[in-house]
Amino acid sequence: MIFINKGIYSGTLTFMKPREMVIGLRICLLIILSGLFLQKTNCQARIKVNFAGAMMKIRQGDLSAAVLLDTLPQAHLFAIGPIENLQGELLVWDGKPFKAAMMPDRKQPFVEKAPANLKAIFLVYANVPAWDTVIIREPVPDMATLEKLVGQYAHRQGTDTSQAFPFLLFGKIAKGLGHIQMLDTAATKITPTVGDDAKVFLPIENQKAQFVGFYSHHHQRVFTHHDSYIHIHYRLYTKYHAGHLDEVAFDKGEPVRLLLPRK
Repeated sequence: MIFINKGIYSGTLTFMKPREMVIGLRICLLIILSGLFLQKTNCQARIKVNFAGAMMKIRQGDLSAAVLLDTLPQAHLFAIGPIENLQGELLVWDGKPFKAAMMPDRKQPFVEKAPANLKAIFLVYANVPAWDTVIIREPVPDMATLEKLVGQYAHRQGTDTSQAFPFLLFGKIAKGLGHIQMLDTAATKITPTVGDDAKVFLPIENQKAQFVGFYSHHHQRVFTHHDSYIHIHYRLYTKYHAGHLDEVAFDKGEPVRLLLPRK
């Protein structure tokens, strides 16, 4: 060890041989690279899609809550699902929850920001601290095309598409259709078609929107429908209308922005 004090030192100076220096540098480089690899691995491990409950619960007549939103980690939380007893749709954007519901006459939608004690029949969610943006320049005339393009762009970006992953979208809907599940509170008989019966369909035209979606080849009837690999909720920029996305044709004049978890 060397102690330096105003130019005076005690101890012995030892000079490394060139070969020892090369070996030492290699060891340092390996340590640095190992740390970077572990840091990257840990970062990727955090981006995991989780779910509580399952879509099939509704077909089985079970409308009870599978999860209380407040019990989940809120940092950079993105989530979607139907609200307990089919009393609306739930969307969480970067930790901020929104409830999409209908007025009592079932004719006018509204969005409630940050409601308390939100419970979901089933919920799919992920905590994503950072996103990468890619531009979808191809026409997106329908949901089938959107599903295909999300998978293709995610694969190109390096996302493991064999595993479930979240995504965000920003774009202008030329024509679309959404729904909000609002079961009549006076209903006493629950049948396998209750989910379909409770849907209030809402046409969308020439509206900019933001979307939270989840993609998976392995979770049909869990958090995607039996004939789809994606589940998407939307919120219009007008702020008063949100819900589950059923159909969409994006405006050809405006590129669609797709956000994927940062690698």
